[in-house]
Amino acid sequence: MNPAVDWELWRPCVGIPGLCPPLCTYRDLTDGTYSLGWVKRANLVMDEMIYARHLATANNQK
Repeated sequence: MNPAVDWELWRPCVGIPGLCPPLCTYRDLTDGTYSLGWVKRANLVMDEMIYARHLATANNQK
């Protein structure tokens, strides 16, 4: 992953392939539609979705 990209900010704009569509646009973040608090909460939820997918994959391999 490119260290120059702030994925904490961009991940809600690009989503998670196969799991979550984009939740907003970069313009939404820069025009005040969403706050940094919203971005933080969106990332927490997306982290939980990734973890749940990981657990499901691990359980299916047993």
